[in-house]
Amino acid sequence: MKYFLLLLLGVLGCSMSPVFVRYSTAPSMVLVIYRMGITMLLLAPAAWRCRKEFLALPKKSLLLCGASGVLLGIHFATYFESVKNTSIAASSVLCNMSVLFVPLLSVLLLRKKLSAGAWLSILLAFAGAVVVSLSGAGGGEGTALWGNVLALLSAVFIAGYTLIGSVCRKSVSTTVYTYIVYAACVVVLLLTCAL
Repeated sequence: MKYFLLLLLGVLGCSMSPVFVRYSTAPSMVLVIYRMGITMLLLAPAAWRCRKEFLALPKKSLLLCGASGVLLGIHFATYFESVKNTSIAASSVLCNMSVLFVPLLSVLLLRKKLSAGAWLSILLAFAGAVVVSLSGAGGGEGTALWGNVLALLSAVFIAGYTLIGSVCRKSVSTTVYTYIVYAACVVVLLLTCAL
């Protein structure tokens, strides 16, 4: 029962996030920095307990975790900005296209094989996303298309984050991986804001 409640809480949190982003008066980049920065601070005690693993981490693993964090930061930046420019529904649908980009990138980068049915599913889902993207539903002032493009880009970035994570998690613990990813994410976001 407790797992069901945790799952319900997670679903509610993910579902309400774009609503809070849309109706917030703060710039989207500020929201992302607070979200990731606070999460990083909350994770710090657990990360401190894993400090020996941090010190023993190979350079390649550290760089891969950092690259994953860069992609996560760009994902959040593009997704939050998309919510401000298009409808919440369009932004969410297009961002969730990542489930299609993950297998595509797996084929291209990791040399995975996909069945004909998988390819057909990817094409159908992509066609549906194009229809949603071009429907014009969303934020006012002619910004819906821009918001849709940002949401689709956020899907590509989160797919890259997922793929790199699948490689890193074979040798890095969840806590260490997550902390490095969030730290890299915050650094990228702060640099973006500074620019």
